Amino acid sequence: MFSIYRKVRRKVKRLTADNKGGAAVEFAMVSPVFFGFLFSLFEAGLLFTRIAIIEDATQAASRQIYTGAAQSGGLTQTDVANMICAGTAGFVSCADSIEVEVQTVTGFDALPETDAVCDESGDDINPTTTFNPGAQQEIVFVRVCVTVPILTPGLGLGLALPKTANDNYAIVTSLAFVNEPF
Repeated sequence: MFSIYRKVRRKVKRLTADNKGGAAVEFAMVSPVFFGFLFSLFEAGLLFTRIAIIEDATQAASRQIYTGAAQSGGLTQTDVANMICAGTAGFVSCADSIEVEVQTVTGFDALPETDAVCDESGDDINPTTTFNPGAQQEIVFVRVCVTVPILTPGLGLGLALPKTANDNYAIVTSLAFVNEPF
């Protein structure tokens, strides 16, 4: 009986004294948290870059409206959407997921309080969003919604982001300005 006890005790002692593979076990315990944090940082950087690019492209396309080029050149809602997508330089693929709303308002205190209409199906929105670039000296409100995919939807920041029906994130940008005299 004592010999079995000694054999078991020796084997347990040998296993506890052996520290080979300890680093692998520690890495296996810490690596999910580390990689989750790393991917969340990458996701946040990419998302903020996309937001900045879409805002810049919206501002550049809106320049066509407040200078009167849209009104005199007959630009349509689709033309403005294409200008915004072209301004993203391929960094954001928005051809099927962009919605542009342009409307006149009576004052800066009368900006729309409703949420932006985001559509990622590529179909026309019913009812269609407004496209009225206004006349000289009118206040115009421009709102753009683009949906972009979340790289890590089940991890870190991807879990915290509000998602659309297709697990995308809706980037909404808006700006208001007074049309120049043209």
